[in-house]
Amino acid sequence: MRIILLISMLLYFPNVIFSHPNIEVLTKNHKKTCKVSLRIFIKDMMLIGENCRLVITNKELKGKNKTYEQYIQSGDYIRIPKGIWDFRLYYKFGYSEYKATLILKKRKHQVKINIDSWIQMDGSGHLVGNLNIDEKINLGKTETFARRYLAERFDFFGLPVKGSFSEKDKSFLVNWLIDKPYSGRVWYATRLPFIINKNNSTDFNFEVLMKLDPSKVMSFYYHPSDNRLEDSFVVKNINEIFKSVFKNKQYYYPYLATSLVLDTLAGMKYTGLDIDISSDMDLEIWFCLLNLGYQIPAICTNVHGVKNNSKVFNFMQLKKSANIADKFEAIRNGELIMSTGPAMTVKIDNVISGGSLVANNSKHKLVIKLRTDPNEWDLIKSVEVIRNGKVIKSFYPKTDQNLFLAQLSPVFEEDYAWYVIRGKTKSGKIIISNPIYFLPLGYVKPKPLVAVIKIKAIDIKGVELVKSKITVMNGKKKILEKYTNEGSLDLYVPITATIKIEKSGYLSETIKVAKLLNLDVFLLKLSTVIDGGSSALANKKTYEEFKAKCQSSIYYAELKKIEE
Repeated sequence: MRIILLISMLLYFPNVIFSHPNIEVLTKNHKKTCKVSLRIFIKDMMLIGENCRLVITNKELKGKNKTYEQYIQSGDYIRIPKGIWDFRLYYKFGYSEYKATLILKKRKHQVKINIDSWIQMDGSGHLVGNLNIDEKINLGKTETFARRYLAERFDFFGLPVKGSFSEKDKSFLVNWLIDKPYSGRVWYATRLPFIINKNNSTDFNFEVLMKLDPSKVMSFYYHPSDNRLEDSFVVKNINEIFKSVFKNKQYYYPYLATSLVLDTLAGMKYTGLDIDISSDMDLEIWFCLLNLGYQIPAICTNVHGVKNNSKVFNFMQLKKSANIADKFEAIRNGELIMSTGPAMTVKIDNVISGGSLVANNSKHKLVIKLRTDPNEWDLIKSVEVIRNGKVIKSFYPKTDQNLFLAQLSPVFEEDYAWYVIRGKTKSGKIIISNPIYFLPLGYVKPKPLVAVIKIKAIDIKGVELVKSKITVMNGKKKILEKYTNEGSLDLYVPITATIKIEKSGYLSETIKVAKLLNLDVFLLKLSTVIDGGSSALANKKTYEEFKAKCQSSIYYAELKKIEE
């Protein structure tokens, strides 16, 4: 049928050689001239008033007139010499690229073009952005850098900057989330490693995260399974520090994301994970945290093995009119689809990624639409439905196609559950959604872990000191102040708290709860490849052991008498 239609069109329009099925060329007879006036109409109403990049080439011509390149809008005229021209018209990523060869002999021509948006699959709108963090620039160059991203017509993008936090907080790589060079900016930070200070003791990221306003800042653990030293923004000569701690482990490598255990169980202050979607271990760590009940969103800024990380995309279902604050909230709520190429929509009923349904055994329908870029001639290989970390259904297109629709029904849950969709193409490109959750009625998110500690204040001879003052601080907030009646006091305190013991006539003592419980030693042990590494973060047992260390502890605070 297509062959018959093409032959018919060629009979009606003999001056045109078609290489794209979605164009019409209308010609009118006029007097011969050395120049041709060509008017271009773009049919898509969404593109009225939008600039599109036009590149036309005539291989028969020589010199500067061989290639014309400019931005045009629908209805614009261009004047070019007669001849055979190769046309390419491009709007932005997510739209099909128009390609055609036209023989221009008459004085005037009109070209009507359809540019298909292959990422707009359900009419609800799709925005696409790039959160690449490979390049680090000074604040003075940010506008230039932003304009470069804007030239790619991304709807949002990450803008890496330096010099935004104090020296102690340099473990962060800081970014602006931005959609225009001079528009409002929103902070987000990525790369949250395990921090070791100059005294070989642990500085937990929680202490840094507590300084950030969660309503204005997002923070993500970068590639939590990656233990490459060069990715560390920690103190200098960190490897020498670790060698002094682990003298007998010649093949030791610092594992940067181990404080993820504490930062999660202490009560999430970080936003989510910045995962490599090609890394099974990154996904296993993420899935483990989701199975523990933490609704943790993910973004993807970088994929190992992808040379050009501007080809790593994050999609969100928002209207084009969405402002930067809307995009900030979409990322924080887990409404992103992460991809190295294809686009996808995922819905359970009308709920998209990041949303939730009630787990009451009612029946629902899961609908997946996946589409590859028609400009790249890539095809869909498989689509997987992942429930609670396990693949429960795989779809394989029976014929080669770049658009695939899959449904799973009925979908029903009576307890906490989550669904993630992953797709792959024949060229090796990957796409994965954030979760859609099922939450039972009355569902309560995991509460911050509380340590149970019995404090006894004693002198150097071991005699209990009654009526000692115990003050507990969590950051700058005082959460408890009590006196011991018989020399001891039972405390239920956050694992990130600091305890101060005071007695009149004695020197006071201050200790971190994490240090008191030897949690820093636990995380240091996890940080070694031999004792855990990334596999430990993907193991539920690790979090259970961490909790067990906080259940019961006795601490004897030995206070020295002030010499008169």
